[in-house]
Amino acid sequence: MTVEEFIWRYYVAPIVYDTGYNVVNTATWAVLLLLVTFFVYKLFKRWRIEVDERFLLSLTPYVLAGVFLRVAEDAELVPAPHRYFLVSPLIWLELLAATLLVLAVCVVMTAAKATREPPTERLMRAAEKKFGWAGVAVFVGTLVFFVSCGGGRSWCLCLWAPFLVFLLAAVAHILVWAAARTLRFEFLTGIGSYVIFSHLLDASSSYVGIKFLGYGSKHVLESMLCSFSTEAVVLMFPLKILVITALLYFLPSLEDRELQSVILAAAFVLGLGPALRNTLRMSICV
Repeated sequence: MTVEEFIWRYYVAPIVYDTGYNVVNTATWAVLLLLVTFFVYKLFKRWRIEVDERFLLSLTPYVLAGVFLRVAEDAELVPAPHRYFLVSPLIWLELLAATLLVLAVCVVMTAAKATREPPTERLMRAAEKKFGWAGVAVFVGTLVFFVSCGGGRSWCLCLWAPFLVFLLAAVAHILVWAAARTLRFEFLTGIGSYVIFSHLLDASSSYVGIKFLGYGSKHVLESMLCSFSTEAVVLMFPLKILVITALLYFLPSLEDRELQSVILAAAFVLGLGPALRNTLRMSICV
């Protein structure tokens, strides 16, 4: 097998024909994710950024922009070859690069107005505010692009699906919150509550789509559960809760606050992105 054939078979063909992940490209994306995480960590450390509830809210519009671009590819609103740039994981890497660029501009603009004083919490809050409003502008521009390409015009509207997704996620989140309060698990409140809700939303969107609308799954664990029964997908709720609870429990053992921040932000996006994509697809019957 030549190098060109190897690249085509394991990297290009899965994107062009949307055949999903294989062992080679999955390992490659995992290594790339680690490298990107290290790069983001270095930036956060340089800018002294700590992720909290306000930062996650500022980050949400960028995730929404990525979701609408990803669904534009799902709905075949963008012709080839441009649509291939909207396939996972390329779209999320592109969005990450754009998001970091906007954040860098916001930090530089804020620092330039502060008479060269070193980064402080007050300066970072001002930069995060600019970052949030810039995200809103990015999302609005993406939404205009989505609608102008025909998004939502040619399909039915399945409004009960997003309602059920958010209802199930909210009920599960209330139960987790009540258990956390009873057991005094403080790490499941505050910013931890945002992270766990994003993953409960992901589990809920998978369950509703697979159980009620006949969607499939490309992810290994969900596919394995589906092979037993569509009812088995409900196990994603306790599995998500266990994994995220363990993550949030052991995270404070890391002494580096910036590293904690990067992991929290990544966990939030990895839950919210797929959840909103699934929900939007169901809403417009794609």
